[in-house]
Amino acid sequence: MATTVQDLVNEVKRYVDETDANVLEELNRRYTTMIDDGEAWRGSFVIGSTVAGTPTYALPSFAREVGELTVGGGRFVKGRQTDVADYAQGRVSWSNDADGIWVETSFGAVRAIQLVPTPSVSGLPIVHRGRVVGATDLTGVSTIASLLVDKDLVGALVDGALSTFLARQGEPGWQEFESKFVNTVEKQRRRYRRRFRGAGPAQIRIAQRAP
Repeated sequence: MATTVQDLVNEVKRYVDETDANVLEELNRRYTTMIDDGEAWRGSFVIGSTVAGTPTYALPSFAREVGELTVGGGRFVKGRQTDVADYAQGRVSWSNDADGIWVETSFGAVRAIQLVPTPSVSGLPIVHRGRVVGATDLTGVSTIASLLVDKDLVGALVDGALSTFLARQGEPGWQEFESKFVNTVEKQRRRYRRRFRGAGPAQIRIAQRAP
């Protein structure tokens, strides 16, 4: 199994006469496809722990987009700033097994989240599920350890690159490599959806809007 990006380049060059730069460019294009179509941008990380009476918590730099949070195992889904005021006045509730909502806010230039209701217990882990920052470009990456895709599926990048080069050269067999790549991307997508699957969006109900 390849352990470095150069290993992937060398594997492609076993079959086609291309420069390292050309191979890396194509591997990079396929890697981007695998991240996007295979939903390998999903991640789950601990943001921090609750502090009783504290509703607002800074987001770590690696969190690009927050899809869902769990607080002490309880599910919090995205709400709006208006929901915060409505909840305070007893005019908002939610269903679908959600335990609360979160809204995006900030500490100056620092992105943050506000939890509703405000935690009453300290020490509960706040876990983020959503889009995370990772190595989205193979350029300058030496090992595959930092790649977002599952490491046992990295070989599909070679299949994808070979498909491109063989098709350009009019060589037979490129369809087989393309099929392998497409099937592996789908396998990645199914894995990540199972890994980060939630219970679905909560239905937030407003009993009465403020006049």
